[in-house]
Amino acid sequence: MTTLREYPKPDRPANPTPLDMAIYNFELKAKSYHDESIKKNPSAEKLKKLALDYDHLQIEKKRIESVSIAQSALESYRASSSHSTRKALLEETHHSSNTTNNLARFLFAVSEPKPTKYHEAHHIIPGTGRDNKQAVLRARLNLQ
Repeated sequence: MTTLREYPKPDRPANPTPLDMAIYNFELKAKSYHDESIKKNPSAEKLKKLALDYDHLQIEKKRIESVSIAQSALESYRASSSHSTRKALLEETHHSSNTTNNLARFLFAVSEPKPTKYHEAHHIIPGTGRDNKQAVLRARLNLQ
């Protein structure tokens, strides 16, 4: 756990996307809230809560960045395969051990390990399906 006396000022992203700016502005609000709270009552309990909240937000930030990277890769794949034949799509390799191992490592890197030793990482990114992508992304960002 990080030892903090105040919430660290976030670095403003260079050439930011709207998502980068949303995260940056959220971090500024979190800093303002925690700094004001600690000024009123700088107890050890408040400092511990600040450290826990800060660490949690850093993990969530990594997770959101990973989801964003995965979504970009998925959009790129969809664009590149949109004119592929059905046969070509069926012949793609999907369950090679290398991709499963990579996915498991990526999930572990953002603090989302396998639920049990009997689970394997696969199919975490839904297809076009019934999900409204923008609504899902908004919901994930609003979890905080």
